Parts: sequence; structure tokens; C-alpha cells
Amino acid sequence: MSASGNKAQAGIIMMKRIRRGKTLILGAATAALLAVTAPGHSTTEEEAALAGRKAIDRLYYGEILFHLYQQKHFFSLTDLIVAERHHPLTFQGDEPDLLLAGLAVSYGLYDLAEQQLEPLLTPERPLKTRDIAWFYRAKLSYLKGDLAGAEHALTQIRDTLPTERNNERYNLLVDVLRAQGKINDAIKVLDEFDDDSPWRYYAHYNTGVSLIRFGKLEEGSDLLEEVAELESDDEELKSLADRANLALGYAWFSKDRGAAAVKYFSRVRLEGPFSNQALLGLGWAYTTNKDYQKALVPWFELKKRHAIDPSVQESLITIPHVIERLGKPELAISHYEKAIATLETALAKLDNVILRVRSGDFLRALRPQVVDDESDARWQLSELPDSDAAPYITQLLTSDAFQRAFEDFRTLLYLDYVLKRWQDRLPSFMTAVQTRARAWEETSRRVAQLGFEGRAARINQRFRALATRLDTIEAREASHAMELASVDEARTLARLGQLADHIRRQQPASPEAQALLDRIRLLRGQLRWNIMRDFAPRLWDARLQQAELARQLEDLNRVKANISDMQNAATGAFSGFTPRFTALNSRLRSLAPRLTRAIVGQEARLQSLAVTELNRRRNVLQQQIARARFSMVRLYDQLYRPGSAPDEPAAPAETPAETPAETPATTPAETPPVETPAEEPAVPGGG
Repeated sequence: MSASGNKAQAGIIMMKRIRRGKTLILGAATAALLAVTAPGHSTTEEEAALAGRKAIDRLYYGEILFHLYQQKHFFSLTDLIVAERHHPLTFQGDEPDLLLAGLAVSYGLYDLAEQQLEPLLTPERPLKTRDIAWFYRAKLSYLKGDLAGAEHALTQIRDTLPTERNNERYNLLVDVLRAQGKINDAIKVLDEFDDDSPWRYYAHYNTGVSLIRFGKLEEGSDLLEEVAELESDDEELKSLADRANLALGYAWFSKDRGAAAVKYFSRVRLEGPFSNQALLGLGWAYTTNKDYQKALVPWFELKKRHAIDPSVQESLITIPHVIERLGKPELAISHYEKAIATLETALAKLDNVILRVRSGDFLRALRPQVVDDESDARWQLSELPDSDAAPYITQLLTSDAFQRAFEDFRTLLYLDYVLKRWQDRLPSFMTAVQTRARAWEETSRRVAQLGFEGRAARINQRFRALATRLDTIEAREASHAMELASVDEARTLARLGQLADHIRRQQPASPEAQALLDRIRLLRGQLRWNIMRDFAPRLWDARLQQAELARQLEDLNRVKANISDMQNAATGAFSGFTPRFTALNSRLRSLAPRLTRAIVGQEARLQSLAVTELNRRRNVLQQQIARARFSMVRLYDQLYRPGSAPDEPAAPAETPAETPAETPATTPAETPPVETPAEEPAVPGGG
């Protein structure tokens, strides 16, 4: 792999890390969902009555988790906010509050996060919930710069966090203590880590760097040595080991311990993102013992690499400097001339890049080609953008300020997409609601035509009359018993009466007629006797039928009430949609220009950061060219001016101002991964 390829690799890794800054504690949130058990509910009548609501809540919450696991965090955030305001997720315990707090922190909504976390810290909550809430509170305080608050929150955590989250907790505590200057307390925390946890290496690295910066080289080296000897198949942990070796190399070089520095510089991988700095440092380490021939070997290797890299540029003028030390001024002049030509070419390219950045080409290269619903999940670049400014992006991305500005820029672009999508969809929703309203009006009209209200009222009236009649029959059994006769019995009694009347009219005095009338009287008497005898069971059966009719009538009245409620609710709901749509449309229109201004402002900030950094690089190049020319003129003066005394050659620029020994790694606590560090850890610096 070429040197430029190494830098591109480092840049892509940095691009991926930008996404992680966005999802600050979402990996912890996901783990929390698995670690926290929702409070149990006993089977009660109330719970049984709410079973339907419980199922709906779980379905809605399942959709939220579906978006979360797809890394569509914006959808999860908005769905949780809507759920909290309109239909709280009452059967998921504390999980929704914990998840909402994590999402709120990741989007910088610190007030909302505090609002969600505060109730979860009370003693009434389960211990697991409190531990996770304190963990989030610590991260929130750390982000806000409240180091004392973060330390207090971390000390409140007991022992219920998952293993990796617990290691992350100790890493955050180390960072908090280091930031407060409590380096000895930070060292004590290092013993709490699991031996195989990647967070342990991050903590050792940063604590070692802090010790060196405090002048405790031996103690810091002991911690860095463990990281430097780390063997792993993970690319980012390999880069962490490289950076530890680089830190050790420059630390010992600063103490004129060249042999020790050579040992550590030599460990850095030639194909890694820190190889250029290591090659430059290796050469300088050899010069400590005046071993100039060996110093030239890594520098000539470095010279072959891409000239935009500061370490490569520095090597171009250190080579002739050392050649002059070897007593070869003519060869040194030749190398100075080549260095000047290369640096001037690099300067011209840099000037062109600055123009392209100011013209907007740089920002266009950073913009995603497509912004859609998946953009919230694809918050990284798989390769560097195709632009003249692209080679410089890798170096810009090592700046924390640029990373945060770029993250905000991408977030604004995604929010702009969401806003425009709703602006496009809102008219369709309005049309759909209006169509539903017209359909409902037609349904209401047809229901009214059926006369359901009047028919139901008449049925209720008849039922009340029947109930009154049955009460009368029961109270006056002797005179009203015949009302319990069946239909057939009543019909038979009526026909017998009609037959008797007919006989009396036709043959009132004949013996045959009298015999028939006696038989009819006997039959009617026997039938009446049967009815009177069965009065009690007939009344009981009538009461049972009355109860069944009452239940059916209750169902009928419930349907009637539901229809009435639905009509009233629908009328109110449909009438309320128009002002709501109008208000939403007005709000969207007011947000659009504000968001546009924010995007323009963020573009200006990115452009300003880029131009500032490129101008700084330009000044360094100009200084290097000036130094090379001065050294070349001095050598010409010594060679070709008779009687001139040779001067001590001026040393090139000091070793790089930004070495890992002076700039601590960005730890997972500052830009934590979405997944656990073992899978996709946040790596110090740019690799």
C-alpha cells in the first residue's frame, strides 16, 4: 500500500468515526434495553381490561426498536417523543425513557435528556435502571463540561452494568479524573478494567500520555508500553498500538534517548496511517547519536511518498541538512534544489485547493450524493470524495472542531430532507383526510336514512311495556294467568269460543247442540286448568326470556351509543384537521428558511475551518521553502566565495509539534462507538 493509500485509509476511518460521534450513547442504550427488565405486573382485572392497549403499545414500541436497530435514530427519537405526549408506553417499564434519553444526548438535546433521566435516579426505581441512568447522566455531564458532576454520577453506579459497559464506565472515569488533574486517582482506576477489554488499552494510552505531559516519563512509558505491545487482528487496535509506539518514540527522543526512540519508531507499521510520522521520527532518533547514514534510510523512504503530507515535506529539507553534516555540500545543494521544486509544486497545488475550497468545490465533495430515509443510518463515507481537495480532507478530519462541524452539517442536510419530505406529503395527507371526511358524511347520511335511532327507541319502549305487563301478571296471578298461555293455546281457546258462539246462533235448543257446548266447555276448562297449573314454570321461563331480551337490548343500546359517539367524534376530528393542517403547513414554511440559513452558516463555518487550516499549511510550506533557499544560498556562499568560513548548518524545523505524546487520543468516552469497542472501537487520532 502506498503512503497516500495509508492516509486515505486513515481518512476513511476518521469519516466512519464522525458517525460515531452522532450516536454518542446509542450502543449503551441498546445494551440497556437488554439489561433492564421491565417491572412485573400481576394479573388483575384492570390489566386484563387493558390487554388490548398493552398489545398496541408493544407494537408501537416494536416499530421504534426496529428503526433503532436499523440505525434510523431520528425516526426512533421522533416516535418516542410522540409516544410520550400522546400514548405513553406504559407496559415497557423504564426502557423507553432510557432510550429517549440516549437519543436526546446524541442529538444534543441536553435539556430533554436531563428531563428523562431525572425520574430514573430516584430510589424507587430498580437498581439496574438507576445504574444505567447514572451512567447516561455521567456522559451528559462530561459533554457539558461538568467534570465534578460526571465524577459524582460515576461514583453512584453499583454493579449491575453489563461487562463492556462497566469497562466503558471506568474509562470515562479515567478521562474525567485526568481532565481534573487527578492523575494519581486515574491510575488507581486502571486496576478495575477487565484484562481483555479494549477500553483498558484506551485508558492506559491516555493516562500514559498525561503522565508524560506532567513530566513523569518513566511512569507514562510503563503504561504506554503495554499498549505498544498489543497484538490484535482489529485494524483500529493495531493503529492504537502504532500510536503508542509513536508516543514513546517522540517522548524518548525529546530526552535525547535516541536508542530507545529508535526501538519504538521501528515498531510502527510501514503500511499504517502513522508510518510517515514514525519514519520522520526514526531518522531524527538516529541523528541523536550522529548516525547520519542510518538517518537517511527512513527519510529517503519517506521522500517517495505523497508530498502533501507534512512529514514528507519535512523530510525533503532534513535530507540535505544531514547530507551537509556528512560533508557533501554539493550533494546537499542538489537535494535542496529538488526539495524547493517539490515544495513549490505542492504550494501551487495548495493555492489551487484553497481557491477550490472558496469556490464551493470542497463542500460539494463533502455533500452526500443522495439524501433519503436511509441517510440517518449511512452516516459515513465508504471512500474519499472525488475532488482536488480530497487529499487534504484526511488531515482536516483529524481536527475535532472540523469533525463536529461536519457532523452538524450532515445532520442539517438530513433534517432539510425530512422537512421537505413533509412539505411534499402534507397536501396528500390533507387530501386523504378530506376524502375520508366525505366518505364518513355519506356513511352518516345512509345510517340516518335507516332510521336506526327511531327503531331502537320503539324497541326500548316495547320492552318496557312487556316488562310492566309481566310484573302485572305475576302480581295478579288469578286474573292474568291466561296471559301466559302459549300461542297455540291462545289460538285453541279462541277457536273453541268462536265454535261455541256459532252453535248457539245456529241450533240453540237442540240436544245435539247442548252436547257439543258441554264438550267445548269441558275442553276449555281443561285447557285453562293446565295453564293455571303451569303458572310458576311459565312465569320463570318468561322471566328468563325477559333477561335474555334485556341483554340483547343492552347490546343494541351500546351499538347505538357507539354509533352516536363515532359520529360525534368523527365530526369533531375531521373538523379539527383543517386548522391543524394549516398550522403545520405554516410551521413548516417558517422552519424552511431557518434551516436553509443554518445550512448556509454551517457551510461557511466548514469553509472557514478548511481555509484556516490550509492557510496554516501554506505558511508552513512557505517557511520550509524559505529555509531551504537560505540553506542553499549559505552553501553556495561557502563553496564559491573565496576565504569564507563554513557555518554550522542550520537545523531544519523542530520535530512535529503535534505528536501523539503531546496530543492524547480521543477515547471512546469522547466519541464512543455504536457497537461495543471490541467490534468497532473509537481509535485515537486518525486511525
